[in-house]
Order: sequence, then structure tokens, then C-alpha cells
Amino acid sequence: MKRFFAASMTTKKLQLRLELNNIRLEDMSVADYTSKRKEICDTLGSIKVMVDKDEMVQVYLGSLAQRFGSF
Repeated sequence: MKRFFAASMTTKKLQLRLELNNIRLEDMSVADYTSKRKEICDTLGSIKVMVDKDEMVQVYLGSLAQRFGSF
């Protein structure tokens, strides 16, 4: 049972990290985008996974790259 729980948490952590890194502003408002990003980070925090500031900057810049690439 302990192994199953650990595997399940690892899967959840990886899924949330992937979701965080793949979130894009595209058709969302900035408020919706920020809210979604915060929700994912809060969920990661609840399973003791911290997202540092450098990673958050990378996520923001990555999500804006397609929309504002010419700048």
C-alpha cells in the first residue's frame, strides 16, 4: 500500500509539473492564466513540492513566447 501511495504521488507530481510547464496564455485572460498557474502551484505545495521563483519566471516567459515572440 505504501508503494502504491508513493507511486501515485510521483505520478501526480509529474502530471502537475507537466501541466504547469505546458500552460499557455493563448485564449485565456491574464487573470485566468494567473489563477490557473497559482492553483497548480498551490496543489504542488500541498504535496510538498515547491516551485521556486526562477522556475515561475521560466513558466511565464515560456507561456508568453508564442504570443509575443516578435518582441
